[in-house]
Amino acid sequence: ALLGSLLVILVIFAFLREHEGSRLLVLINLAYRDATLALPEGFRPDAWSVAFPQGAALPFVAPRPGRKPSGTEPAQVRLAAQQVVVLKAR
Repeated sequence: ALLGSLLVILVIFAFLREHEGSRLLVLINLAYRDATLALPEGFRPDAWSVAFPQGAALPFVAPRPGRKPSGTEPAQVRLAAQQVVVLKAR
């Protein structure tokens, strides 16, 4: 029997790698559509740059229009369908 509704799961796989003094944050969107991920509290987007792919823009989501930053909202990253981004700590 077919299910009456379709369950859509948006998944961004994220992990941190440290090697010889460098820190890399790997972000992989496994979904077939855009997805957004809230990053851990205390994450500072300004402390990272894109390592791969070269020339890519930082994938951080800007605050929603009309909202005052509270300082407590977590940083968010938005990736396109099946996008991979590797960030390097500055």
